[in-house]
This record gives sequence, structure tokens and C-alpha cells, in this order.
Amino acid sequence: MYTSQWESPPSKPAVPQSQHKDTVVLTCLTDDTGIFIRWLFKSQSLLLTDRMKLSQGNSILTIDPVRREDAGDFQCEVFNPISSSKSDPLRLDIQYDSTRQSPGLSDKAIAGIVIGVLAAVALIAALVYFLYVRKTGAASDLT
Repeated sequence: MYTSQWESPPSKPAVPQSQHKDTVVLTCLTDDTGIFIRWLFKSQSLLLTDRMKLSQGNSILTIDPVRREDAGDFQCEVFNPISSSKSDPLRLDIQYDSTRQSPGLSDKAIAGIVIGVLAAVALIAALVYFLYVRKTGAASDLT
């Protein structure tokens, strides 16, 4: 007599979330053994990026660093040859921190560049005026 380790469908998994600064860790929790795990993003099979890593057995999904395009519903699906079961969707909301330094120039750096350019334009204008007056002798006409 042949018996299968998959005599019943897998129970519904749970997906708790933990977050550490720019890293999100999702864990697929199930009491079932001998099952396979896959991750879904927006109800589609998750396409891993270079920022995403799966643990051995696929039970832990780590996203580092997390970005705005990662916002959406994540689910894990546990399955065996008989059937499958999906977790409830876990919505990942990405909040933009406006106090964080952007990779571009700061406001002070931009202001410094603008002041430097204005000073250079003023010096060039003064030099052109001086050379024009010297060449034309306009300064001697004023006296």
C-alpha cells in the first residue's frame, strides 16, 4: 500500500512583516511539512530583482533596499502535489521620507553655484565695459 505525505491540503500560511530602515523581511509561516513555497506580488508570480533574496526553501523574502516600486500586495502560496493554499495579501506601503538627503545637490550647494555664476557674469560685464571704454576713449569725452 502506498501512502503519500500529502494526504490533506496545506493549511493557510501567514505572512508577518518586519522592517529595518530600508530593508523589509517577509516570512511565510506554515505548520505543514513537505510543501513548496512561492511568492506572489499583485497576484502574479514574483519576479525577483537583484534587491530581493529568498532563503533556502523560499520561506523568507528579503527586499534590500526597498523602493517605491515594491509597494503592493504580497502573498505566499504553499503547495504540494495535491493542492495549494495562499496567505491573505499583505499590503506593503512605501512612505517617502522627505527629510532624507537626496542623492542630488543640496539646496545650499545650488544656491552657491547660482551666486558664483552671477558673480562671474558681473565680472565679465565689468571687464567688457572697461575694455570698451579704453578702446573707444569714451572716458576722455566725459571730462
